[in-house]
Amino acid sequence: MLSREKPELLLGLFCTLANALSPYVNRRTTMDRTPEARLAARLFSAEHITRPLLGSHADDFYVQTREAWQWNSRYWEHRALLTQATNIDTAVQFARHAVAIEAHPYPWTTLASLLVRKMEASSFGLDLLFSEIDDLLTQVFKQEAARGWRPTPHPYSALFHAAEVFLGKAGRIPPKKQDWIVQQIEYCQRAFSRDTKLNSVGQRLIEKLGKAK
Repeated sequence: MLSREKPELLLGLFCTLANALSPYVNRRTTMDRTPEARLAARLFSAEHITRPLLGSHADDFYVQTREAWQWNSRYWEHRALLTQATNIDTAVQFARHAVAIEAHPYPWTTLASLLVRKMEASSFGLDLLFSEIDDLLTQVFKQEAARGWRPTPHPYSALFHAAEVFLGKAGRIPPKKQDWIVQQIEYCQRAFSRDTKLNSVGQRLIEKLGKAK
């Protein structure tokens, strides 16, 4: 109801709550997943909370909470995700800032996914974009394995999308890298067997690479 009828009041509530939570959230509480840290993470979620509920005021929320939250890489990640629809270059800058704050699989994956969007809209510098995306996602896979984390489909989705876009723009992927990509696709078919969308993209990519058995 507030979202529909009193969006400015809801914006004020969001900002007040976010700024009140700030003294209770830091890197340690985020790692410990305290209630305050979990609530803040939910509050700043661009895709699930701020954009759906705040609408055109969503950007105002990030602007008005910047002073209290600019130390937080997730703040910049979600601000980047919010901004991508209107200004992909600014979104990439925000994502790079998140990576500069914290070298972590989450901001690496976010930056990679935004670079894929930039590549979709670009005609030049495609080799450099694809190379950076590949480097970021390779780091993600290595870090997830080193930390013993359960893998998530997001970096694989970004990798497959990047390769498909790159090939669609006449990009050339070296044979060894092609084989590595196929290995990731085959891994996804085992690890995420229920994710039909991800696996259909992977299968389509195998065919484009000419690796179909």
